[in-house]
Amino acid sequence: MLYAGTAENVATLTMEQRANAVNQQASLCELSWLGGILDGEGCISIDKKAQECVCPLVTIVNTDFTLTNAVETILLSHFIAFYRRTHPQKGNWKPKIEIVISGFKRVKRFLDVVRPYVIAKAQKADLVLQLCAMRELAGR
Repeated sequence: MLYAGTAENVATLTMEQRANAVNQQASLCELSWLGGILDGEGCISIDKKAQECVCPLVTIVNTDFTLTNAVETILLSHFIAFYRRTHPQKGNWKPKIEIVISGFKRVKRFLDVVRPYVIAKAQKADLVLQLCAMRELAGR
């Protein structure tokens, strides 16, 4: 719960309550930043693995290690599993880092957390969430 109001209200909070409020605000800020990164640098897709098997997939690719490290930190703080692939430099191209979230449970967990902050890829996120919900209803 976020705390708002007068200075007296804030003064009556314990240190733990204040820390939780700050952590929650930081988390909201981080998640909105992550939503923007997903919109600009990410991809939401469905990978066709076999003839009748599909797998939801979210990837974020960038050449800036600081950016990808920040993404990883946010994912870890929200207990979202991911893979990290580093592609070496090719010719004049910089080395790139690819963060991959794959699988129904992992992608659903990620999109449930970040979906309120996604704008450009909102429709794709909603479609993948619907696919995850359908699979969950089917008992898988």
